[in-house]
Amino acid sequence: MFYLHWGLSAAASGTERLEKPLIKISCEVFYLTLGSDDLSSQDRGRALTTLDRELLSITLPARSALKDFTQSPAQDLGSTVFWTRPVLGEIVQDGRRLMRTAKLDAFSFAEVNL
Repeated sequence: MFYLHWGLSAAASGTERLEKPLIKISCEVFYLTLGSDDLSSQDRGRALTTLDRELLSITLPARSALKDFTQSPAQDLGSTVFWTRPVLGEIVQDGRRLMRTAKLDAFSFAEVNL
């Protein structure tokens, strides 16, 4: 399971004065594993590596259509949201748990004039 924490959003550097600036928002993705009980948690490293691969695979391609999901069916907003490749942080051990936080930035053009 991945836990997302969204940071503050702001106009991306160099786009602040545009009518519809490029908005940048930081994201931290936290995940952990205890390994499996069957192997007395001896497979924690392999389990964390599997989570690393899963995170990297779900962030490709690094773009998606921007949609409004407040209605059904979702309305395509005619723009794209895109993001940087996740940067994997150091592995942290806390008892039996192995944890990691990855960081990335997401970008989209403002939906309204600022």
